[in-house]
Amino acid sequence: MLGGLIIFILIVTLLVICFSLRLVGGLIKLLFFLLLGLPLAIVLTVFGTLLCCTIICIPLGLACFKLIGWVFSPLRARPC
Repeated sequence: MLGGLIIFILIVTLLVICFSLRLVGGLIKLLFFLLLGLPLAIVLTVFGTLLCCTIICIPLGLACFKLIGWVFSPLRARPC
């Protein structure tokens, strides 16, 4: 309980410092990449590889590989 409170206080302090330095956007992108992007990309790679092993599910496997590009840059505009 106390450890979680200390981590929360450190995160809030870091955000206040970064906000004052106008670095919040970069910090949020870094946190998104480390906490969500990288693990999701690894999972999509594994599932994409497993799906491509079967002939019927190759299109689903390729779709998993296309999603990896979106995971690494979700706000970048891409043509459909």
